[in-house]
Amino acid sequence: LFEEVAFRGVLDAIWRLRRGKRATRLATAAAFGAWHILPTYLFYPEMGAARGSSGSSGVRVMAALSGAVLTGLSGFGFTALRERSGSVAAPWMAHAVVNTVSYLAARRAWSVANGAGLSDLGSRLDVSDELPVWRPVARV
Repeated sequence: LFEEVAFRGVLDAIWRLRRGKRATRLATAAAFGAWHILPTYLFYPEMGAARGSSGSSGVRVMAALSGAVLTGLSGFGFTALRERSGSVAAPWMAHAVVNTVSYLAARRAWSVANGAGLSDLGSRLDVSDELPVWRPVARV
């Protein structure tokens, strides 16, 4: 919710008064992407710990920059939702969906990269033993 209030609420309103709709869309998308560079870069050693990944600084930089571009594109879409709905509620809900789907996809990818077969995917709900930064969930 913080990011949506900050980017689609406060910054959107300030930039729209000074720059107009098109420049605001681009500026909020760029700022939103830039906001995610450092967390992606810092978290990459955990992502890079999957089998066959070196986690080198060049790869980390590319992961952070590509993540920023994808996040910026998402931010552009969230801003469009803000404009159409007139509220930060719609982009906030869309943001929550994108984060949830991304998290679940990353968990699946991690399981596959670390040897879980496709038949195992439905039976394993917790990968927290391999990823100490994620909190445990109930085992089934």
